[in-house]
Amino acid sequence: FHPLRNVNQLLGKIPGVGGVKTGWTEEAGENLVTLVERSGHRVILVVLRSRDRFGETARLIDWVFGNYQWQVFEPK
Repeated sequence: FHPLRNVNQLLGKIPGVGGVKTGWTEEAGENLVTLVERSGHRVILVVLRSRDRFGETARLIDWVFGNYQWQVFEPK
């Protein structure tokens, strides 16, 4: 067996975070793509060129689920 290592600091700390992809390059800086699912709603967040990708993503998650009003569209 090989030990698993994960650098995504949000996994297991923020409810509904399913992870997706972390990344870094010298030119682009820190990047993070995150899937969050709560109450049947899925949101994909993308943070690019960040100096604090995990902190920024955590704040975005709080904002989305604290402020967004989900709309139900009915077919015509």
